[in-house]
Amino acid sequence: RKWIHRFNRWGPSSIIESPKAGKKKKFDIHVKKKIIEIVKKSPRKMGLLFSYWTLYGIKNYLEKNKIVPKISHETIRRILREANINLKKLRKVFSAEIE
Repeated sequence: RKWIHRFNRWGPSSIIESPKAGKKKKFDIHVKKKIIEIVKKSPRKMGLLFSYWTLYGIKNYLEKNKIVPKISHETIRRILREANINLKKLRKVFSAEIE
């Protein structure tokens, strides 16, 4: 019924261009790419005092360097999962670089 009224009032474009449901995305593709670039680099090479990335370490680095104003570790986990990045597998790569 809602769609019929919308069509009658504003025409077919109102159905095609209807507002999307749900919460809007907080981070765009550029921020996600920047996070992925950072995670692929060794923390030691970036001048940090730890050898491996953790979700909280990434969170602190991003907020401290003002890449994002605020981000949760769960959001970082989701971004890494979308990019098929496993932090445990990266540890092996980083430990090979250290030796």
